[in-house]
Amino acid sequence: MNENQTEVVKVAKQRWRSMMARCYNPAVIQKYPSYADCRVHIGWHNIENFVAWFVDNYYELPIKYVHKEPVCVDKDILIRGNRIYSSDTCLLVPQTINTLFRPHRKRWKYPLGVSYNEKEGAYSSRFSINGKIVARADGFPNPEDAFAFYKKHKEAYIKQVADKYQSHIPQKLYDALYAWEVEITD
Repeated sequence: MNENQTEVVKVAKQRWRSMMARCYNPAVIQKYPSYADCRVHIGWHNIENFVAWFVDNYYELPIKYVHKEPVCVDKDILIRGNRIYSSDTCLLVPQTINTLFRPHRKRWKYPLGVSYNEKEGAYSSRFSINGKIVARADGFPNPEDAFAFYKKHKEAYIKQVADKYQSHIPQKLYDALYAWEVEITD
């Protein structure tokens, strides 16, 4: 095994420990309750099975993107709402892509990207990238219309990122990104 392969196996073992902790460590589940009902397929309880899958599916991005950008084991880009980590449901995903699907705040009474302006009696919508607002509109009569604005911009951005990474990620991931639909319950 060469030095690069040894490093990939080391990363795989770290990812396996993290995955198992998210699913089975009460302290981790208490801190991140969204993992409370997640499970790991029985075949992946054996670390060697997981490492073999990881090594077979591992890839690195060219330096022009992000040098040594970590890959994450993602269970729910292929299957929305999936709760089981397995070779059939998971992909290795660059961290930049994986973070596209994490809400940046806790849920509150309005959908993502939507707020209510009491002074104007109308809803606003904004879409941000890395904390910078890139699209904003005001005066929506209801949260659903405001969310439609957010959804349009978020889905377009996901496709833009997919296109940027297309030649360096698995086709299965690219296709999943292009098919992704932002839902009002996200």
